[in-house]
Amino acid sequence: MGVLVAEISLAVGTPADYGRFATWTICFLGAIAPDMVMVPMFLRDKLQGRQPMTQQGRLIMATKEISHSLPVWLSLLCIASWMKGGMLQDVLILFLTAGILGGILPDIPTHSEERYRDTDCTFLYPLGPMAKIILGTDTLRWMSAKWEYRIDFGILWPLKPWEQWFNIGVATIILTLVIF
Repeated sequence: MGVLVAEISLAVGTPADYGRFATWTICFLGAIAPDMVMVPMFLRDKLQGRQPMTQQGRLIMATKEISHSLPVWLSLLCIASWMKGGMLQDVLILFLTAGILGGILPDIPTHSEERYRDTDCTFLYPLGPMAKIILGTDTLRWMSAKWEYRIDFGILWPLKPWEQWFNIGVATIILTLVIF
């Protein structure tokens, strides 16, 4: 998804001055940024022979809530948009847009099974109880197993059929964009 954001950005000319590789790199990093807070825990669990992501303390839950919060990322995007123009502004806008489109929005339908409710984020931090009043819900998750991609806690493989087709489609688009 980050690469798609990069190509759209290049097509409309946002930070095209920085080149395709730099733009792709910025978007890739933005798209994976929300999940990077979980990598140390995942690796620690694997190294200790535990099933990853089954025991999550308050600190990891708090950092996941913040890193996957749509209001936080949208606020940062607004702040970046108000900055004085220049390379830093371009990079931040691209990074944050890729983070929203490639890291957070795809997680809303794909982090949806009820059994993960206690370990998944709400995507609404810091709204908390206010979200329930304003939106009528305390989470943006779809709460449907149809799009859930995980087999179990920390088990991401084998891919479900819809994921295989999605990955084939994204790979085809990327390959087409690289060639042309």
